[in-house]
Amino acid sequence: MEFTSSRKVRNPLPVRVVLVEPEHSMNLGMVARAVKNFGVVELALVNPQCKIDVEAVKYAKHSKEVLENAKIYKTLKDAVKGFDLVIGTTGVVRRFTSSLKNCVPLPVLQPLVSGKRVALVFGREGIGLNESELMQCDVVTHIPADKAHPVLNLSHSVAVVLYALYASRNEKPLFKTASVQNVEYLENMFSQVVDKLQSDTFPKLRNPTKAKIAFKHVLGRSNVADSEMQVLMGVFSRIRRQLYGVGNQRNK
Repeated sequence: MEFTSSRKVRNPLPVRVVLVEPEHSMNLGMVARAVKNFGVVELALVNPQCKIDVEAVKYAKHSKEVLENAKIYKTLKDAVKGFDLVIGTTGVVRRFTSSLKNCVPLPVLQPLVSGKRVALVFGREGIGLNESELMQCDVVTHIPADKAHPVLNLSHSVAVVLYALYASRNEKPLFKTASVQNVEYLENMFSQVVDKLQSDTFPKLRNPTKAKIAFKHVLGRSNVADSEMQVLMGVFSRIRRQLYGVGNQRNK
């Protein structure tokens, strides 16, 4: 199925992405695509140095409406007016070490933005945001990257920061997790199998207690799906039946 620009974001993030003096229409298109990828519908341009042209639409890739609805402002102050929290971004933190006291890593952003309307500000492709613009922001964040090449492309930066915010939402899980009761029941069946292996009928395990603990820890780290749990319970039930000659009864 092909996703087209007619598909609307149903539950948008309360975020406005603000680009200060963007220089390349190709980046405008790629930013528009990233914006829609992560459920944002507001894009604002401050004194853009390029146009929303054919190239921008080409790279927007089914996010044309984001470009069409983009708002253009003369100043950053106007673009972020009315927002609860203004977050600036920089790729080179050391440039502003003497004046920048509010720079936080991405993982810290989530609790700060909760329940707020957020303006997320990105600078020029060449020099980013200047010190005056960063000082207009309530918080500044950056994306950790290798020192040999620490500055990301504009659209990549937008995508990474939006992902950090989007991933913190309470999205529906991809699968149903096994219940605590079923996990405990599987542990109990495994324990019974280990105990049977300690009888004279089978070669004894060197450390049965350690085996039980290891199995418990593996289950605890695995986040087993309910469907996977049903399969495992069926297998262990048959093993236990062969060893003990009993049915699949939880009180055995």
